[in-house]
Amino acid sequence: MRVGSLDRERWQPHGGSPASRRGHDLVVFDRLREATRPLEQRGAIVAASAKQLADGVDVVFSSVTDDTALEQVMLRSDGALAGARPGTTVIDMSTVSPRMSRRLHDAARAKGVRCSMRRSRAARRRRSRGSS
Repeated sequence: MRVGSLDRERWQPHGGSPASRRGHDLVVFDRLREATRPLEQRGAIVAASAKQLADGVDVVFSSVTDDTALEQVMLRSDGALAGARPGTTVIDMSTVSPRMSRRLHDAARAKGVRCSMRRSRAARRRRSRGSS
């Protein structure tokens, strides 16, 4: 399985990512190219864009800091959804608004891409108390 990651913060500095340690091919992209070098030195493939990353993987993980960052790496013409094939799975763990999460989900669904979003702990607590 080929796994793509759009999040350098989830990459573990010693030993790569959980995906690469389990024998999966890891493709990475970061807007700051130098952030990918440590993983490249350990065998990860570095994509030139989020679009290129998604074109070559089965699963895309993303966890970015805000709506603007998610729009940039997922929804723009050089974003991951532009390169994702039908049947690709996107797992998003970003800190974004519910509106942006819905926007990503709708755009992915329109392309035949499976999209799963993980709510933050704070969002899950709010939901369990009855507020959104």
